[in-house]
Amino acid sequence: MDNKLHEAFKYIKRVFFPRWDYNKQWVVKEEPCLFVMGVCNSKTKIIYLKHFYANNPDSICLLIHEICHAVTNKNHAKKWVTRMQKAAATSQRIGNKKLEENILKEIAWYSEPEDECLTTSDLVYKNLYDIALRNSGMSCEDCIHKVAVGFGMDDEDFKKSFKKYGDYYNKGKNKEKY
Repeated sequence: MDNKLHEAFKYIKRVFFPRWDYNKQWVVKEEPCLFVMGVCNSKTKIIYLKHFYANNPDSICLLIHEICHAVTNKNHAKKWVTRMQKAAATSQRIGNKKLEENILKEIAWYSEPEDECLTTSDLVYKNLYDIALRNSGMSCEDCIHKVAVGFGMDDEDFKKSFKKYGDYYNKGKNKEKY
């Protein structure tokens, strides 16, 4: 793990989530191949970030966002929002106004009506379709693997979570409209 990322992870755990991961089972890794900015994999206890920039409020906010998933659940529902609000309050208490603003913006963005942003499944299927469309020689299994890795999942979990994968692979492979 990059030392700056490791130090930031320890700091965020200590200041924002002091009762979480007491046994130090969770790790954070930088993974530039992600299709999204961050992923929390509760099964492997790994948080993946596409990029991390030390002392950058956007990077710190992203790490807090993903830890909130680890603490609550996989979605951006009420428990996640409540935990993010608590992190915003901690930011205010320690005098980090920019981080507080970023966290509050993040909460607001995920509170928008669903039709204003792609759902995770839309994003996953669109990536699978695009990869199949652009890589005519790639098998369905290889496409699944590429997309699964891009979303911080293993192939088995991907297939369980996104059961229409074959339909979108075939659409892309056959150059059908998405």
